[in-house]
Amino acid sequence: MTSQRIKERELLKERRIRKVRRVSQFNLLFIHKENTAFTKDDYQKIAKADRIRNASDYDDFYIVNKAETKELIKFSLEFIRKTEEYIKKSFADG
Repeated sequence: MTSQRIKERELLKERRIRKVRRVSQFNLLFIHKENTAFTKDDYQKIAKADRIRNASDYDDFYIVNKAETKELIKFSLEFIRKTEEYIKKSFADG
């Protein structure tokens, strides 16, 4: 393996680690806090979506399940709604 290829693999590995940290930070800051709009189920679905995205981006061959995709789209729309509500409540001028 060439040194360029080794560097590329190390960069990919570091990117994956940073992405895992972001999902973990969401879990720490919003799921484990009291009085938040988000649930552990939300975290699990976000983590699942992130794993699928990583697999589809980095695996040589990955086929996304149609039913699973529909489920994640439905969840994503609901999560966006919950996030917007959370922001409005948390940062409302009062």
